[in-house]
Amino acid sequence: VGGPVFYGCKVGQHLFFSTVVEQSAVNRSRWAEVWGSAQGGSWRLVRRYRKDLWPLKYFQYGQVLFPSGPGDDKHLWCTPMATKQDQQTLKLRLEGLFD
Repeated sequence: VGGPVFYGCKVGQHLFFSTVVEQSAVNRSRWAEVWGSAQGGSWRLVRRYRKDLWPLKYFQYGQVLFPSGPGDDKHLWCTPMATKQDQQTLKLRLEGLFD
């Protein structure tokens, strides 16, 4: 994965985690990523969001947050922060995501 993992969630039987844009000697990616797995076996990159232009030293890391709560088992809800789609709540349909 392209950066450290700060957040994760479960939607039905699907598992998800997101990476954070945190520049260091080993973390060079400018993309916050969402990774998913249908049942925890194989993982795939689901979405990625480019870090915005504001410097990491003074502003937030690029990241993707997941809500707390049960959800509807058909959608992954997420909110990118400090990225090109900053503070937009996104609804990603699970059907066909892992085909």
